[in-house]
Amino acid sequence: MKKILITGATGASGQALYHYLDNWYHKNNVNSNNSDSVKFFLAGFGNVVALPCVVQYLDLSQKENVFYLLKEIEPDEIYHLAGSFTQDFAIDFKNNVQSTEYFLDFLQKYLPNTKMLAIGSASEYGFVSPNQNPIKEDFLPSPESVYGLTKLYQTQLAQFYYKRFGVNVVIARLFNLYGKGISPKLLAGKLFQQIEDFKHKKIAHFTFGGLNDSRDYISLGEMAEYYHLLMQKGQAGEIYNVGAGKPIKLYDFVQKILEENQIFGAKIEIEHFTHKSLPIIYADIDKINELKNQELIVRNQEKLRK
Repeated sequence: MKKILITGATGASGQALYHYLDNWYHKNNVNSNNSDSVKFFLAGFGNVVALPCVVQYLDLSQKENVFYLLKEIEPDEIYHLAGSFTQDFAIDFKNNVQSTEYFLDFLQKYLPNTKMLAIGSASEYGFVSPNQNPIKEDFLPSPESVYGLTKLYQTQLAQFYYKRFGVNVVIARLFNLYGKGISPKLLAGKLFQQIEDFKHKKIAHFTFGGLNDSRDYISLGEMAEYYHLLMQKGQAGEIYNVGAGKPIKLYDFVQKILEENQIFGAKIEIEHFTHKSLPIIYADIDKINELKNQELIVRNQEKLRK
């Protein structure tokens, strides 16, 4: 039986990943007639959510909680989505770096055959010039936010544990996500929150900061598919950009989501925006697409054998 652990399972990304994997294994598992062929273990912290399997509510910034969880489960795969982006260094370092170190330390000591996916961020790259796009994984990172800095530490820690101890850890460097449940601290989360408020007539128009910049967005469903691909095919110690590989102007992104939610012609009010602007950033996804192409070749070969 394969045992899969998802941390951060109570967040939008964790829930989307769980539902994708559960559906995938039901459809594709060669042992799908055996209900014990795969078992999910979910760990979260914060809001209680309704999921069809047990969620362990643990603070994974505490070493004893991480060691207890891994000792009890002994997972074959770990999707480590837990983390924070408060922009408070002490908090984000604890949740993004120390927590990851506890997982990696346990794996190198007790679970050498377990594979782990660590989730990085495009914030690690920092400010890039328009002509430097699309950004490849080997672009020299220079984060300009606390969150980006702690995520870079996390990435370097994961690579250190691979090089020094041979821990089987892959890094997904995520660009921008959209979907219901995303944190309202982010544009996409604020947009979906305002859509709900607009539909319930709590607001008469939409309000955002500057929408002139361009970003790289994928849906929660696309994210889950990429994470699964990296768990199956990603090479240990490697970083893979996870994004669409193309930019979209933020104003156009907002309009696109509004139209998908059957909202047309709504007023969009732009607030005065004083922060330093990053005009455009988007991913070079050749590296992850190569894995995707390999997966397609394998699937086609399997079809021919049937």
